[in-house]
Amino acid sequence: MVKRKTAEDSAVGTGSSGVGKRRVQFAAEHQVVQNTEHEGLKAIDGHDTIGSVLKRLNDRRDDAAAVQQALQELHTLCVDNIVIRKPLGDTAACEAIVEIMQAHADVQVSCAQAAAQLFEAGGSMAFAESGGFEAVVESMRALVGVADVQRYCAEVMVQCGDCCANFARWRSAGALEALAQGMRAHPGDAEVQYHGAHAIVQLCGHNSACRAAAGEAGACDAVISAMRTHGADDEVQQHGAWALAVLSDGSDANGERIGSGGGCEVIAGAMLARPTYAKLQHLGTMALLHLCQHGDGNARRIADARGDAAVLTAMHAHPSNAALQRHGALLLGRLAYENEARSAAIGALGGCQALLSAMRARADARQLQVTCADALSCLCESSAANALRVSACGGAETALESMRAHADVHLQGCCANVLAAVCAAGGAEARGRIVAAGGCEALVASMRAHASCYVQEACADALAALCGGGDGSAAAAAARAAAAGACEAILAGLRVHSGDATVQQSCLTALRILCEAGGGAVAAQAGAAGACAAVAAAMRAEFEGYEPAAVRELAVRAAAALCSGGGGSGAANGAALGEAGACDAVVACMREYGGNAELQRHACDAVRLLRRAADANTARLRAAGAIEALRAALRAHAGTLATYISAAQAMASLQIDGGDKFIALLMTQNERLRQDAVGTSRLLVSQQSQITSLSLALEAAKRGQSRAPLSSGGGGGGMLSLHRCGGGSSSSSSKSIAKGGDSCTDSAFDRAAEVVMAVKVVACSGSVNQQL
Repeated sequence: MVKRKTAEDSAVGTGSSGVGKRRVQFAAEHQVVQNTEHEGLKAIDGHDTIGSVLKRLNDRRDDAAAVQQALQELHTLCVDNIVIRKPLGDTAACEAIVEIMQAHADVQVSCAQAAAQLFEAGGSMAFAESGGFEAVVESMRALVGVADVQRYCAEVMVQCGDCCANFARWRSAGALEALAQGMRAHPGDAEVQYHGAHAIVQLCGHNSACRAAAGEAGACDAVISAMRTHGADDEVQQHGAWALAVLSDGSDANGERIGSGGGCEVIAGAMLARPTYAKLQHLGTMALLHLCQHGDGNARRIADARGDAAVLTAMHAHPSNAALQRHGALLLGRLAYENEARSAAIGALGGCQALLSAMRARADARQLQVTCADALSCLCESSAANALRVSACGGAETALESMRAHADVHLQGCCANVLAAVCAAGGAEARGRIVAAGGCEALVASMRAHASCYVQEACADALAALCGGGDGSAAAAAARAAAAGACEAILAGLRVHSGDATVQQSCLTALRILCEAGGGAVAAQAGAAGACAAVAAAMRAEFEGYEPAAVRELAVRAAAALCSGGGGSGAANGAALGEAGACDAVVACMREYGGNAELQRHACDAVRLLRRAADANTARLRAAGAIEALRAALRAHAGTLATYISAAQAMASLQIDGGDKFIALLMTQNERLRQDAVGTSRLLVSQQSQITSLSLALEAAKRGQSRAPLSSGGGGGGMLSLHRCGGGSSSSSSKSIAKGGDSCTDSAFDRAAEVVMAVKVVACSGSVNQQL
């Protein structure tokens, strides 16, 4: 039997029970029949007595007083005695009680008690077949103002909660509407509210149709009202939170009803008021999770109600409750997902530490590890401060341990995301600790073991973060990753997921960074593993529903990195790229995305490096139309200095003619720019840089240096080393370099581009006109 009010509660009315108050059996609140016949029945064999009472019920069912007495005797005999109650489960007893309920309105409470005992005796199906469900609902409707009828009819519904076949019958009979109506009719009766919420849990917990019907009937508002009214009653709070968790599970409509009705606030309030009440903490956490998953605006409502603080308090207070920890982690991850403010707030409340503690306490619990890793990933990706917190707590090492212990695909990807975020936020020190803890090996092992696009993308991103940074630790990390087979794993990801643009981007980035950080040895290893063909294929790849420009750009950059390696790797990779069609592919990218300044810049670098790496690529590039593509880049991006210079350098690398006439043009152009700057009050920094760059180039050309000062700072970027010079700004000078000088062509082709290109040609060939 479900717990009831105590006799003391009955004496003081319908007030709420306090913390820890125990509900006892209904016999304590009702007067026991005071007659010698009843006392004598207790001494008789239980089965014979049940039989005789049932016989009197059948024989005298038209006599209301006799029926009432028999039902009270039946209750007294059966309370807490399952053996004696068994005869109640037969069809004859069920039919008798149903007929009495239908015939006598003044014995409904006693009939409801007997019906509850029938279910405990296993008679729910017989009672249902006898029309008992309809009789119970009809009793609740007819006597909505009688609290005892509402209470015990709700208990009848609770007792059938383990029989799935009965859910549809109760719903069809209108039980959910009757429950909500009864709870609204007796807002101050804690027992009605408790049993009503419990019945909602039992009927709706495994049946979506019942959840929908309950929501439409107003059950959500009724439960929220019960929790508000009976804030001091532990069991109303517990079962109210449970009912809201059930009602919102998988139901957007109910989630919205509960959220807009203040459900998030009452649940969070109940949890904060009772941090040591384990059942309430778990059910409240589950309810908040379901509400966060279903209902627009509920995540904000939960955060505003301090639901995140309530959940973290619960996780700290109940570390051994694995289900609570798992639901708490799910909720924290949901709240933090793509929301920087909420993520930062959770981190400041100790969310990162709570999740790591849960992972360490239950290292063998796979599902808990997955949910905690997912939440950590959301927290770190949204907030660099959280990534630093994770790093300071040893979270990267915990993530690596989890990756080694559990082969779950989602866990592998989430832990890799955490590692990438920690590397980005923690710098060289964090990267060094992760590498020392075996991070490179763990990430490569994960990519080999899991072909999932999520794992491939996340692990490639983490490898790129580990080997990036441009400091001394990057080279060591790249060497260790390559030794673990990172190049081969990345290339496998490129091949397997050739149609997935996000995987292509992550793997191409990781490949480029490995080659740049690891130098010629890593570039040679990548080339031997087939990187050149994979990169050339990525330049030509098409993706359904996705614009390939980003992939094209990253593939071009990877090709440049492969060609830049020393120790002979650049020449070997350049030749392999040429044979794989990279020259044609690079030029095609330039034509397709002429307005993309960044892609054009990296493509121009790739052209120059491909030409330098292998002589055979000169003819390939010229045949593919590289010179025309470079001229187009110079026209389109004269205002973008980095792209402009890269295009000029690439043009110079392909130029085979002399450039003396352009030296004269350079002198004229430079003089005009200087004259334009004289007497002005201010000169834009970009124009100052252009003038200085041209001056340096001219001086180098005059001296016949083998290389004019147009070389990049590293990695084939093609950026000039810029210096300030004196001067000011004027409207005439704002026309910039591209607008001055004598006519070099009859078109609008930028003259300055040809000047820079000519200086490079002449300086590299050593054929400077000494008369200049």
